[in-house]
Amino acid sequence: MANSQERSSTGDADRITVTYPATASGHIRSPLETDSYRRYLRMSKTGTTSVGEEWEEFVSGGCGSTTDVVLRVAAIEGGDCIGEETKIVFTPRPEMGE
Repeated sequence: MANSQERSSTGDADRITVTYPATASGHIRSPLETDSYRRYLRMSKTGTTSVGEEWEEFVSGGCGSTTDVVLRVAAIEGGDCIGEETKIVFTPRPEMGE
C-alpha cells in the first residue's frame, strides 16, 4: 500500500510503531534500530500514512548485499504524517494472523 498524499493531513505524528517479521534475523533487526535508518524513513515516507500500510524496504546485509523486509505501520500517535520529530519505534510482528 503506497502513501496517499491526496488525503487530508492532521499534522505530524508524535510516534509511529512499525513492525517487522518476528522471524527476521539480527542482520535485519540491527539496521532498523539505527538513527540513520529512522532518518531515511522520515525522509522517504512523505505524505500521510495509516495503520496497516506496508512498506517494501531493504536493509544492508553487509559486504554490499541487501535484504528485503516488509515493514508495516502498526500504530500512529498524534497526526498522520511522519515528520522530522516523529519518534519511530520498531517491534516484531508475529507471523500467525498477520
